[in-house]
Parts: sequence; C-alpha cells; structure tokens
Amino acid sequence: MTQTKTKGFLSVEESPQEIVLKRKWRYWWLYVIPLLLGVLLDYVWLRKVSDIIKNDNLLVAYGFIPTAILLTYMGLCGIFNTIIFRINGEFIERKSLPLPWFGTVKILTKDFHSAGEMAITETQKTRVSRVGGVNIITTLPKPIKTTTGYKVCLYVHKTWSDGQKNVITIDFQTFSLGDYEASEFLVLCLNKFRKEQTQV
Repeated sequence: MTQTKTKGFLSVEESPQEIVLKRKWRYWWLYVIPLLLGVLLDYVWLRKVSDIIKNDNLLVAYGFIPTAILLTYMGLCGIFNTIIFRINGEFIERKSLPLPWFGTVKILTKDFHSAGEMAITETQKTRVSRVGGVNIITTLPKPIKTTTGYKVCLYVHKTWSDGQKNVITIDFQTFSLGDYEASEFLVLCLNKFRKEQTQV
C-alpha cells in the first residue's frame, strides 16, 4: 500500500484493494473553546455539586452536568479525531476516530453508483463593506447566490420493500470554500475505485 499526502488530507493510502484517506475535522482548532469551557464547567460542578444537591436544586444539577460533559467531549473530538474515508471492494465508509461521533456513513460497494460534488450556496440580500474601520451594510438591488462550501454526495442503488429500484443521494462529506481541491480529490478517488472494480 503506497502512502502519500495531498492537499486537504493528512494521508492517502492506496492499493489495488483499498483506498484510505485521513483528514482532520473542519476548523478543528476552534474546538479548543468548547473544550476549555467544558473543563471549566466540569471543575465548577465537581466543586459545587454537593452544595447544589444540599439545596435541593436537582434541576440545576441535572441540566448543568450533561452540558459540561457534552462540551468537554465535543472539544476532545474536534481536536483529536480524524475522519477516515475507507473505499474497498466490500464497503465505502466515513467515520471519526479514535473517539466515537455522529455522522458515520457506511454503504456496500455493490450498491454504489457514483459520487458527485455540489456547491453549497446561500442567497445574500445585503453586502458588508468596511470603510474607515466601520462596517457599512448595503442592500443589494438584486439578491445574489454565493457559494459557501461544497458537498460530496454518493449516488446509491436502493431497492425498496415493494421491489422498486432507484438511485438515492447520501450526503458523504462537506468541505469549506477553500477546500475545493480536497472535495474534487475525494470524488475522483470514489469514482476511480468504482471504475477499476467494474473493469476487473
């Protein structure tokens, strides 16, 4: 298995049987904020939990503790987790490791039709310009659509309970505006592997 590094990915390991891409979470450095906040709240509730329970304020305790734990865990995931994209003859998978997190996608390779890329857009009705250190908001004469990122989608064959077959779309990964090359590269890897498998 050959290993290389490409823009947007920590590593790309490729062999005739499998492609494995590794990538950090988007804006992973920002997760320092929820981690520090979560640790602070953990410290506070560990120090004060006896006082809260003594005062029969269990509602505060039960609301406070899960929030502190969730913030800490989210911060740890954002900083230390890596997104693993695994493409092989059995399945196509996206998951975060080493800490479990939501958003795992796993489909059988035999059901995979193709991958595509879509721009994520939003309609802007105003424009902000900075003049002399002041933000000036102007209303645009005509709302414009701007691209804010990219979404890689998987097109998958689906057989329903009534026997009907069609192709459905599954969101696989989103990329920020500056990650266009990484987004294109992931689509290329998915479609290239599928093409090679069908030719065997």
